[in-house]
Amino acid sequence: AHMLGPGQQVRDELAQVRARLDQVNREIAQLPQGQADGTPLTKVLVHFLRRHEGLVLVRTATLESSGGGDAQALESVLGVRRQGLELTVAGSYHELARYVQTLERALPALRWGTMRMNSERQPAELTLQVWLLGDTP
Repeated sequence: AHMLGPGQQVRDELAQVRARLDQVNREIAQLPQGQADGTPLTKVLVHFLRRHEGLVLVRTATLESSGGGDAQALESVLGVRRQGLELTVAGSYHELARYVQTLERALPALRWGTMRMNSERQPAELTLQVWLLGDTP
């Protein structure tokens, strides 16, 4: 019975994320075709990117779920897997920071991996890794 707590919390969180993803996916479905490609997570992050003037998507890459320890246990128990994405965005430092804040507010269930800022070149480039728990396919 003591296992109920965290599991229920994760399931509630997943339900919220799914509702949010559904909403964003509906918005994305209305975009011109060709702009919306890749995984649902990619779509969501790019969708928010479009709201920020002056930010440019440099590249995206899918990350393999680094299954190990707790993550692996969670995945097997709840039948969920982690979607991972690495996103590189270029723009002014101020806009990059705003973009990260937007994502944090809009997607509270997002798990953040490493974040790297490269400001040697202008515009600055921000590479961030994010993870989202999702259903096993």
